[in-house]
Amino acid sequence: MKIITLALRSLRRDWRAGELRMMLTAIFLAVTSVTTVGSFTDRVAQATTRQATSLLAADLVLQANSPIRPALIDIAGQAACAPRRP
Repeated sequence: MKIITLALRSLRRDWRAGELRMMLTAIFLAVTSVTTVGSFTDRVAQATTRQATSLLAADLVLQANSPIRPALIDIAGQAACAPRRP
């Protein structure tokens, strides 16, 4: 029982001295910064994964306000089948 009383007395003294508050503040800042950086990197990874399909040439999508002329579709088809130059 004396050990608990001594521990509580020491805790109260350290709290009043400011050492314990400084330690708790440092721990709080460390946990907050690690959580923030982890959350940010997770969001960047999710955004990259979501947009990865649009970065691939096979997944390219064209949108227009009017229908695409058949001549342009034929030209695009020929270009897709043509061998690529190194």
